[in-house]
Amino acid sequence: MLLYEDFADPRESALTAEDDAISRSAFEDGAYLIEVKETDTLAWSLTDRTYGDIAIEADSTAGPGAAVAAAGLIFHYQDAQNFYLFSVSGDGYYALELLEDDVWQTLIDWTESDSINVARNTLRVETKGDRITLKVNGYLLEATQDSALSGGDAGLAVSSFDASQVTIRFDNLLITRSP
Repeated sequence: MLLYEDFADPRESALTAEDDAISRSAFEDGAYLIEVKETDTLAWSLTDRTYGDIAIEADSTAGPGAAVAAAGLIFHYQDAQNFYLFSVSGDGYYALELLEDDVWQTLIDWTESDSINVARNTLRVETKGDRITLKVNGYLLEATQDSALSGGDAGLAVSSFDASQVTIRFDNLLITRSP
């Protein structure tokens, strides 16, 4: 185990609370929440650590507006212009994207899955070399390969799409060495 966060004590967390005009992240009731205040916006929070091949997992619970928002996991984060994003939307879709040199590339386009719950999901990404495996609620969604980025920070993300004031709560963030 490289990191485990149950968010019970913010003083011991690798994540931080922040608030600005675009988003807010906070510790509330034993969970970590990310609220996006604007439409079509991605907000995230990172662990401020560097990892190689990992498995990253977190529970997500969507609030009102869940159908027009997505919970996500960021991994192989180099900087704000270079990272991978695995997202699961409230209307039952998932996607894998790469932001490279501040240009988005779709690695797995939005795909519907019966394994995705409207309100609560356990998201998981496993990386091993250039292999990326996506899971939700214990079910394999898809695996792919991409070698654009390797190693880097990891964290939690929320995309707002067409809505503003979208909030997703995260719990049980677990980062381990890749199986």
